[in-house]
Amino acid sequence: MLAGSGLVLVVVALLLAGAGVQLHVRERSGLASLAADRAVVTVVGVVRADARPVASPWPSDDGDRRWAVAVSVVAVEGRGRSGPGGGAAVVLGDGRWAGVPVGSTVRATGRSAPAEPGDEGVASVSVWEAPVVVARAGAVDAVVDGLRTGLLDVSADLPGDARGLVPGAAVGDTSRVADDLDAAMRTSGLTHVTAVSGGHFAVLGAAVLGATGRLPRRVRALVCAAVMAAFILLVRPEPSVVRAAGMGAVALVGLLAGRRSRALPALGATVVVLLALDPWLARSFGFVLSVVATGAIVLLAPPLAARLPAAVPRWLALALAVPVAAQAACAPVLVLLDPVVSVYAVPANLLAAPAMAPATLLGLAATVAAPLAPPLGHALAVLAGVPCSWVGLVARAAAGLEGARAPWPGGVGGALLLAAVTSVALAVVLRRRAPVPPWVAATTAVALVLSVPAVRVPLLGLLPGGWPPPGWRVVLCDVAQGDALAVRTGPDSAVVVDVGPDGDAADACLDALGVRRVDLLVLTHHHADHVGGLAPVLEGREVVRALVSPVPEPAGQARRTLEALGAAGVPVDVGVTGTTGAAGDVGWTVLW
Repeated sequence: MLAGSGLVLVVVALLLAGAGVQLHVRERSGLASLAADRAVVTVVGVVRADARPVASPWPSDDGDRRWAVAVSVVAVEGRGRSGPGGGAAVVLGDGRWAGVPVGSTVRATGRSAPAEPGDEGVASVSVWEAPVVVARAGAVDAVVDGLRTGLLDVSADLPGDARGLVPGAAVGDTSRVADDLDAAMRTSGLTHVTAVSGGHFAVLGAAVLGATGRLPRRVRALVCAAVMAAFILLVRPEPSVVRAAGMGAVALVGLLAGRRSRALPALGATVVVLLALDPWLARSFGFVLSVVATGAIVLLAPPLAARLPAAVPRWLALALAVPVAAQAACAPVLVLLDPVVSVYAVPANLLAAPAMAPATLLGLAATVAAPLAPPLGHALAVLAGVPCSWVGLVARAAAGLEGARAPWPGGVGGALLLAAVTSVALAVVLRRRAPVPPWVAATTAVALVLSVPAVRVPLLGLLPGGWPPPGWRVVLCDVAQGDALAVRTGPDSAVVVDVGPDGDAADACLDALGVRRVDLLVLTHHHADHVGGLAPVLEGREVVRALVSPVPEPAGQARRTLEALGAAGVPVDVGVTGTTGAAGDVGWTVLW
């Protein structure tokens, strides 16, 4: 008991020390003090990751697409003083920043802003100029960039979903994954196919160990370690990748020592060490999902497999239990990102699982071959496209089924509710003898009933201070930067004016109000903070008609808005001064 308590104290002290060191470095950063005053600064930093697109309500000239580039700040200058940077920053620029190579040193001048509390970065810098490359990427980064570019080249002419999924399954490059496929993979719970993590390491490690089976144990371990290190560089050290690499390192140490590693202690040790080195991993959803999924597979999958009938082969029982365990553990975390439950995630994962190994290995083989022998790389990419096409087919089919996305309360309360329901369900499944207590059955039934918006909304409205209030007429939804307004036209219908920025805030507001039909969707203008949340509002909700601004600016956003409405089959009218109409018992007139 004392030894266990002492170990806990040592771990806590280690984590606090790591966080203290990181915070000390941030406090000494010259950029942090300048960003607090929102000063114009010039920063010099090393690019840490590939640029990612971000939505912005203030569009730029290249079609309102902004790009975020994470850099490790080396030096900063502003307001007549200069000094060391210290810490990380996010540079926000236009399309000219999209292709900055990882590892290159760049200089940027722009308006700084302090980071949100708890963010890893010290500040953000909004720039209006093209990147100035001070120093090119090192040899290792240049080789990695060449390999990734080569894979994109040899897979460029693949048909359908394979074009985007082959680079994703091999090296985690999702730049070509179409928006509708990305949405389908989220709905079907298959995003892990293109989010490199433990599954990819397991496939690659098994292949290397199998290929080196005749070599001495130590040589096999060293070869596997070298391959894994190269793989980390190739896919970029994202949080889930770092966690999986740590687990692999512990397993290799066990192989070198001639002892079988234990997964749970290995996971615990890996998490402690990584959090001590980088405390901000604790705020990464990718890292958290990776950890809880691994823990669930270790702890839950074996007993779940044991509960299946004896006639089911052991390998099949585990194949069924692994996605169930992972989904059960990850679902409460996922509702914090998107307040829905993926109903068909488990069967979709079972169907897609056989394609994972060939997609990963053939994609990696194509990556290695592409710079050396492009025809061979192309042939391997074509072969990798077969299992990837199957994954895309499964994702789209599962997402297209009725009720694939079951609405669920969002926020911490929704996560705790889902965790409670999941825990009760697992307790029932794993229970061996005694019948289920009546209170357990009653709690589960109530929780499931309250998870349905059509039932929950009117019940909560009857409570003192409940939401929404009975007989509500007009609600201004809280969507942060942007607007979304609902004017009630019937028991479950409304006129909706604007849908807020990118995200599901407007959709969640309409769910809370019980709005299942939009009699009229008014989009006053096409800036991202007024139309960015369009896709979630359209999904799973009948929209009778849309009224849009006659000014198609910004052009890119206006085009995407009209395409989304057209894809959803929504009739579109252009609102001009004097236009009138009615929706339910609500009349409307365009004033300007």
